[in-house]
Amino acid sequence: MTPLKEGQQVFIKNPRGLEATVVKQRPGDKELPEEDRRYIVNINVAQQLYHLADLEAIETKKPDPEIPVGFLFAKGDYVRLKMAPQTRMGTIEASKAVRGRAQYHFRQDQRFREGVPGAVFEAWVPEGELEICARPSDQYVAAVNTAIKMGS
Repeated sequence: MTPLKEGQQVFIKNPRGLEATVVKQRPGDKELPEEDRRYIVNINVAQQLYHLADLEAIETKKPDPEIPVGFLFAKGDYVRLKMAPQTRMGTIEASKAVRGRAQYHFRQDQRFREGVPGAVFEAWVPEGELEICARPSDQYVAAVNTAIKMGS
């Protein structure tokens, strides 16, 4: 396996298909064989630790314009993430093709207040991880926020 470089764009294969940027190789892993070394990567504002085998370099070539990509969602569509359908609801902000597959910039509805107050979850998400949904009522969001607060 080829070592990754700082600043290189990567596609995280495990646990989910996410895009990230390599920050650096974990200093404590220098003595390990290359396939066992882990990398610190930026996923939006969070840093996570992954083995090289769970990362795949993203080629910076422009996609072939001859390969048609059908985009199911449009900017402004209200959608939810299938992995967390009760709380991860929001809008499509942009779309792009990655290796011939549609991905969408998802921004969580700001009414949901998970984790750090004022922080909003944003991520590039593969098309298969999203589904159209109705914008929930303020009452529903308040109930979800209350449940989250009680559980933390």
